[in-house]
Amino acid sequence: MFFSIVPPNVLLVSPGRHIQEGDSVNLTCKVIEGLPDPQLSWYKNNVILPNKKKTTLILANVTVQDEGRYTIKAQNVAGIVTDSIYVTVRSKSIIITMNIPTIL
Repeated sequence: MFFSIVPPNVLLVSPGRHIQEGDSVNLTCKVIEGLPDPQLSWYKNNVILPNKKKTTLILANVTVQDEGRYTIKAQNVAGIVTDSIYVTVRSKSIIITMNIPTIL
């Protein structure tokens, strides 16, 4: 019987567009290889995100507080690998117009 182990290899896919406040964004981890299947963990600014063990992290209705470095860690008995992206959130522009009376 032959059993091989393969270290994980992952790729974190960025949204590919500018993110504005109020948008929803999916961060997707593509597991390229790994035997046995790697366990996944998500981090934001080096702090683990609880209960996030799936290949997709959904950021719904983003705010500027969601801005930061997101990292996926894949781990199996053959090794550990990480990949990261930085998410920048643009605040919504507010245009205020005012009528200013002119003095003659």
